[in-house]
Amino acid sequence: MPIFSDEELVELSLLRANEIDELVKHGLIDASHRFDEDLLGILVLSYPELTISLHTGPTYPAEQLQVEIENISLPRRAVDELRNATREIVARDADTNNYEGWGRRAHSGDFGVFEFEMTAFHVARRAFEHLESYRDSIMAPREESEEDRAGAKFKNDLVSDKGIDLSSITIDRKASDVLGKLPDEICSLVPPFFRILHVESVLRNNLYSKFLARQNEIRDQLSALPRAELMACIYKNKNTRRDTVEELVEHIAAPKLTFHGTSNSFVPSIVQNGFLAPGAINPTSGEALPVRCGSTYGRGIYSSPSAEFSLSYSGSEAQPTAPDGFWGLKLLVCATLMGRSAQMLHDDQWWTRSEPYPGAHSHVGNGYEYVVFNSAQILPCYVIHLDWGVDSRHFFADILEDKASFVAKAKQHPKLLNEPMAPGDRQRAKEALVAKASKYFPYGYGPATGTSFVVEDVGEVDEDEEDYGEYQRDRIDKTHEESNFWKWSDNPAGSEMDEYTRARLGKIRGRNKD
Repeated sequence: MPIFSDEELVELSLLRANEIDELVKHGLIDASHRFDEDLLGILVLSYPELTISLHTGPTYPAEQLQVEIENISLPRRAVDELRNATREIVARDADTNNYEGWGRRAHSGDFGVFEFEMTAFHVARRAFEHLESYRDSIMAPREESEEDRAGAKFKNDLVSDKGIDLSSITIDRKASDVLGKLPDEICSLVPPFFRILHVESVLRNNLYSKFLARQNEIRDQLSALPRAELMACIYKNKNTRRDTVEELVEHIAAPKLTFHGTSNSFVPSIVQNGFLAPGAINPTSGEALPVRCGSTYGRGIYSSPSAEFSLSYSGSEAQPTAPDGFWGLKLLVCATLMGRSAQMLHDDQWWTRSEPYPGAHSHVGNGYEYVVFNSAQILPCYVIHLDWGVDSRHFFADILEDKASFVAKAKQHPKLLNEPMAPGDRQRAKEALVAKASKYFPYGYGPATGTSFVVEDVGEVDEDEEDYGEYQRDRIDKTHEESNFWKWSDNPAGSEMDEYTRARLGKIRGRNKD
């Protein structure tokens, strides 16, 4: 890491002060804040549509500018365009604003003055121009497009068919440090048949502090173990024979990148309060968190190194899904402290316990399920917004907005008459029915004679009298009692009655993701 002397830091602060003068001159910063000391470390440009934070720091412009854009009300496409433009400016100016260029200033022909690029000014001006252009575009009348006339039913229709440009994603430095990967690298782990709509940074400082404190606790506990036990925690294919105890501890205590899939309704609570183990009290609702999806490897918090595996738990709403919700999958990207993990099996019968195996910090089941029991060991860093891709658009395009519209409508039997029967038709029907009854009704008791029975009336054909079809004999014979739902008990049917629930219990029983 470059080291700067006190004199160099003073010189750099003067260069930043010159850049602030330029920002004030062009009206990008209010003149009343010209001498605020905070401006030498961070420039915050607030607009109704977004907030831009320019992290200059004490070493800028000898080092690269860090830019954060917090969107408030801009459309996704507009803010992505601004992020791309900002990235290009920072990358272009980095050819001049770097430590090597700073070191060569003494040999320049400008008396040692560092001729730097005012990256912060360029970004601020570009953002202002972009916002002005956007405001003009929404105020100016425009021709109605074909898509507008058809009606864009889902906001996802405004996203590119290939999804978001991954290079435009804002990088959260804390999240990248703790995960060891940049957002575009993380997104490459998402199955290609999902379309990435947006990547949202959700790392909270209070949860981050608890995470680091728990990591230090795990380090202390691991440091007390003999080297042989530490070696047992390392995969055999990793060359660690020459590592010191301290290096082994750092390797084991390092966070793992995991994914957590859950119902969309739970994501806001997780982002706000962090993960909660089953049984913990939800600060928002004040109710204890129930077990969801089972707890084969313990009553803990489940995540997975596989994005595809975790996405199988992003649904299960257990309630009618809003039409717009079909387009919304949420995948949480987490940093997880596994520490010393215990490999668990179903036969261990740990599903009722809320603590890890003695001596372990976490559990691993079937290689895809990571379980921690301390909520401080798993930190939500990003939320990836997904859908099933543009090819699935037409499947959801005609979904009804009103849930009541999904009620099945009664079908009219083809034999039903739209008009009441005429007297002559009714008499002929009576005669036909009498003739039929004379043949079939007395079966086993001799032929019908005289007035053994009387036809009182002949009603219109009822759909329950259907006498054709391959399965009618099964319907009215030995399976009749099972098919007659009027004779079922009032108790709700068990999960064994659901076709897909049986499959879930048989194949993925106990994969608790919350």
